[in-house]
Amino acid sequence: MTEKTPVISVIASGINVKFWKQLHESLSKNEIDFEIIITGHIKPRFKLPPNFKHIYSETKPAQCAEISARNASGEFVMQIGDDVLFSPNHLDILLEFYNENCTDKDCISGIFKRNGSAFSIEDYKFWPGVKDSPVLPVCILLKTSLWRSLGGCDRRFIGVFWNIDLVLRLLANGGKTYLCNTCSCEEIFSKKKASIFEIYFNKIIVKLKYHLFGIRIGDGLYQEYGIQHDRPLLDSFWTKPTKDLFNTEEFYASKDGYTHLVKRKTAVEPFDNKDILNLSQSHKGRWK
Repeated sequence: MTEKTPVISVIASGINVKFWKQLHESLSKNEIDFEIIITGHIKPRFKLPPNFKHIYSETKPAQCAEISARNASGEFVMQIGDDVLFSPNHLDILLEFYNENCTDKDCISGIFKRNGSAFSIEDYKFWPGVKDSPVLPVCILLKTSLWRSLGGCDRRFIGVFWNIDLVLRLLANGGKTYLCNTCSCEEIFSKKKASIFEIYFNKIIVKLKYHLFGIRIGDGLYQEYGIQHDRPLLDSFWTKPTKDLFNTEEFYASKDGYTHLVKRKTAVEPFDNKDILNLSQSHKGRWK
């Protein structure tokens, strides 16, 4: 029997093997054909379904995501975290919405949930609370050909924010971002049952740590690389001091004396295929 070519390749870097069965089960409630490709250094100790591929690599997380993307065979790729669950028919709904509303330059996602609450529009922004700051969806779906033409992940990222950089390049390329409100995904770790007291107490702690120290709870890669390396790297590509702008230069929004640019300041540095499975390219990093 000839194996079907998937319509959507669901790709990720990941080591949360304990969640993979739930992840696959949530995506199996779709009619269209799909595959899951996850790259990382923790091997599952159970047999994966035929449409679920694990690629072993000890390279940094951003590079693992690019490895997954380069092995995608679907017409579309959907970039995810390996610790999320999807609402029923998530892929079917997204693809229908895409076909009705999008061009080959665009991307789309469902709504994202954390701790039982859906993100607001402000939560998706490059600069939350700032007018005209771009809306950057989570777990985006786009044409595989577009991913590759944009250059994929920039190899200078270690663990996070490479996906935001990709969406900003999509916008600079004339594309648009769309949010589909009729399907969703939610972080698995945030779905565990907790008392009302625990929920509100945790929310207070999360807000205090974020506003006082810039630490986001529940994201080890963010704590490890986001503050010191990946977010400053992202900003170096897309922002510059407002006072240095020429009057003719276009921009999205300004905050704290910096302006977010419409076009990237520097060219993408894509990963090389040589040794991509074995050696971390450019800046090095590792999973926690």
